[in-house]
Amino acid sequence: MSEIKYIKEKQYLQKLFSEYADKAPHLASVLDPQDPQTSYLLEGFAFLSARLQDKIDDAFPEITLPLLQRLNSQAIKGLPSTTIIQIDQSEILPYPMEINEKHLVIGDNGAQFSFCHNFTIMPYSILDRKITQHPNHSCISLEILYRGDVELTQTNALNVF
Repeated sequence: MSEIKYIKEKQYLQKLFSEYADKAPHLASVLDPQDPQTSYLLEGFAFLSARLQDKIDDAFPEITLPLLQRLNSQAIKGLPSTTIIQIDQSEILPYPMEINEKHLVIGDNGAQFSFCHNFTIMPYSILDRKITQHPNHSCISLEILYRGDVELTQTNALNVF
């Protein structure tokens, strides 16, 4: 147990006793911190409160984790493996391009990359970005250019991490 927490609890209780004695003068003699029995009671309660506060501080992750899981499970999940691919515009590739999950890519240094799911490479270029900050929230605006061979009537959601 932290001695600082014990002292803070004891000071808080003494202040609380004093304020209550001012509101209820007929109890002033019972709440007098100079009285040995009142002092023992105050110290014991301060000790228990400080110990309880230590236990809560130690168990903080055990309390907050289930709470976060119920409120916003995305906040505690790890960031999934993601990548951004920049393909040189001089390359002629049919867009959008489907990639099979069994496809294996070998990098320049011999590193092998495999995929967990089928996915589509979309030919987007970011032309401009703006960040707007407000007192309660912030907003990121992206101006994106589609430069594919196939005309799109509708685009899928663009996940941004």
